[in-house]
Amino acid sequence: LDCIDNNPNYNPTDRVMFTMVDNLPGVVSKVDIGNGMVTPMATLVPPPGLWAIYSAAVSPIDSKIFAHNSAATKTRLITLDYCMDGSMPTELANHGESVCGLAFDNDGVLYGIDSGNNALVTFDTTTGEITDSKQLKVGNQNLDVVSCGMAYDCVGDRLLLTQGQGSRVYAIDPSNGAATEVANPAGGDWTAVGAEYDVITKDMYVVNGQPFFQVKLDGSNMVTNLDNLSIATNDLTFGPVCP
Repeated sequence: LDCIDNNPNYNPTDRVMFTMVDNLPGVVSKVDIGNGMVTPMATLVPPPGLWAIYSAAVSPIDSKIFAHNSAATKTRLITLDYCMDGSMPTELANHGESVCGLAFDNDGVLYGIDSGNNALVTFDTTTGEITDSKQLKVGNQNLDVVSCGMAYDCVGDRLLLTQGQGSRVYAIDPSNGAATEVANPAGGDWTAVGAEYDVITKDMYVVNGQPFFQVKLDGSNMVTNLDNLSIATNDLTFGPVCP
């Protein structure tokens, strides 16, 4: 179900939801879905400069963890291993764009949402360079994401985007950037969001700073308000447990 079959430490019932809080450089924290507690689980040595992590994703090929630093003058992918406490993330190329979401597909292609240009971008995971960019559109209209969360439904083969204005969830066609509305819950506008898809419940988890939601993607538009996170964050990602 998790589509990362080569890692025995990442399974649907044996995984961790983690986040990297903007104002805690280098700290990787566990998110408890049941009570909202955000608890540090590793402290990495952050590279010099500003730190603003808005999204992370785990490669289905080798389980390498990628995150994006969208701080001014940084704007680059980093790779990290939170099981190596005290290690330093590796910085890749500075491509100059602010990215609010990351997600791998089943083939190991890494996509991101360029919030400045409202575009779906594709990354070279070796260099960190952006290799392709497609304008996000709903019908004939450009989609203004404002801010976003991004996830991948590896069973349904869907790139999923939570729009930072209008509380909507879209499926994105990577071939042309076309966005199709999947959910439009009446839960208030999300203005700074992180998101992750759960292969067990087939729902999206969405965070707006501290407010935390579980969103149905079955056409019902139902949203459940979960316990607020204990600290504000913009990032939610399922990852492997440490051996």
